[in-house]
Amino acid sequence: MSSGTRQEQLEGLLRDWQGHQRLNESQRKAIVQSAVHRSLQKDESLFEEGAAGKGLFIVHEGEIKICKISSGGREQILYMARSGKFILEALGLRGEPCPAHAIATREGDAWMIPSGTMLELARANPEFAIEMFELLFNRTMRYIALVEDVTLRNVRSRLASFLYTRALNQGTDAGTGEVTLVRDLTTETVASRLGTVREEISRALSALETEGVISLSRKAIVIKDMSLLENFMYDEED
Repeated sequence: MSSGTRQEQLEGLLRDWQGHQRLNESQRKAIVQSAVHRSLQKDESLFEEGAAGKGLFIVHEGEIKICKISSGGREQILYMARSGKFILEALGLRGEPCPAHAIATREGDAWMIPSGTMLELARANPEFAIEMFELLFNRTMRYIALVEDVTLRNVRSRLASFLYTRALNQGTDAGTGEVTLVRDLTTETVASRLGTVREEISRALSALETEGVISLSRKAIVIKDMSLLENFMYDEED
């Protein structure tokens, strides 16, 4: 990759981040010169839990799941990182171990800005440091929300919220009646995202279908009424 293409690609990924906007030209060049490019195949690990953190990753293309994996092989997906998303779990400014795994779910690539570069920039530029703190704070709040979701809401409620969000993400209006979602995720993948097992997801889907909220086929989930589905997002029954 030529230096010009390298700089353009990184600048494109970082352009909208306030931290990048706080840097002067020489500091931006330091990022470009130190950044390391990684190509990833499907199911390839970007980093593993327990490994020394090496830097801040930014996804260019593809999709990377950040997850915890139990000794028994059960997986909890923390979040999915797509193009332009920052992955902070390997930032370890002093080599602290990564708290989770990062695994490519499809072919793609990412850039890593070494921890040393990030630390030097933070020391030299307080405004940049503040933007880094903001990134870390927002990620912490996301994890708190995930813990609350898993511990305080039942599976049917979490599934209703998941389906509702997917419908909104495909451009559906909240007041819309019937909506069709393509079943492009396995039951096991949905379970991993919602902190449960596939049997519980299957039961929750059947319960929502029995309630007349959705209808199921092998290829699609049809939401009969978005407003009704929203009501189940706050259902507290076990």
